[in-house]
Amino acid sequence: SAYSAAEGWKSFMNIVVESVNSIYFEDATAFVNTTIDLPLQLKNEDDITAVQFDVYLPDGVTIEKTSRGKYNITFNEDRADNSTHTLSSALQADGAVRVLCYSTDSELFWGNEGAIFNFPLEVSDMEEGDYSIIIKNIILTEQSGKKHEIPSMTSTLNVLAVALGDCNRDNAVDVADIVT
Repeated sequence: SAYSAAEGWKSFMNIVVESVNSIYFEDATAFVNTTIDLPLQLKNEDDITAVQFDVYLPDGVTIEKTSRGKYNITFNEDRADNSTHTLSSALQADGAVRVLCYSTDSELFWGNEGAIFNFPLEVSDMEEGDYSIIIKNIILTEQSGKKHEIPSMTSTLNVLAVALGDCNRDNAVDVADIVT
C-alpha cells in the first residue's frame, strides 16, 4: 500500500538525516620545498568529545616532526587545547598516520564548526600537480560513548613548482626578484 511505502520512506529518511558530522581538509595549494599549515575541520551537530582517523598523504608530502621525532600536529585552540584533550599520533604499517584525540574528562570540542587541528605539511621537491590527501577510518565519539563512523574524505593538494614572481626561486616574492 501507499501508506506502507511512505512509512518505509520515513524510516529511510530518519537514517539519512540522523546526524551530520564530518571531518575533512579543505583543498589547498603549496609550493615545492615549503611547509604549509593545513587545518583539519570538524563540523558536528552532535556533542563530540573524541576523534580517531588515519591520514594518507601522497609521496613527497610528510607531516613535520618535532625535535623529539613526534608529529607536530597541534590544536586549533578555538575548538580544544591541551587542558581539555589529549592528542596522539603514530605511523601505521600501511603508511598512514593515525591520529587520536580524546578527553579523559569527556570535555566536548568547543563549537560546532571549524578547525580542530593544524597539520604542518612539508612538501618536497616533487612534480607539479594535484595530489589526494585521504582521511579514512574516521570515528567520532560522543560523551555518551556513542560512536559515529564517518565515510572516508578526500581533499586535493595542488603542488606548484614556484610562486609566481619568484624569479630567483628563493620561495619568496620580494624586491630581490626584480634584479634577478
